[in-house]
Amino acid sequence: MVREAFPKNVESSNVVEEPNPDSRRFFEMLDAANHPIYEDCKVGHSPLSAATRMMGIKTDFNLSEDCVYAIADFFYDYLLEKSLAPHSYYAIQKLVSGLGLPYQIIDVLDDILERR
Repeated sequence: MVREAFPKNVESSNVVEEPNPDSRRFFEMLDAANHPIYEDCKVGHSPLSAATRMMGIKTDFNLSEDCVYAIADFFYDYLLEKSLAPHSYYAIQKLVSGLGLPYQIIDVLDDILERR
């Protein structure tokens, strides 16, 4: 019945459509979660797990972006050459952005001035 109503659409169902940017980011994130950081590393150690852990440390200890960049660069230098570990704060943000976690920027100075 569907083929009779829409013969052109059913026949051309083999066409693969490119995912939209949000979907593409999500698929990249899933891909980062499925690959180990380097060959023979512990199970579960992926670029995404490293990025989310680093962002957790950044938040817990209120680290600056420059500090996170330096730490990521340090670890990247000490890992194997073919490592997939994120090597910069930008790479970490790019991996974690696919999660779509909400965030709120709080300006402490504005908060203090409002209380006066």
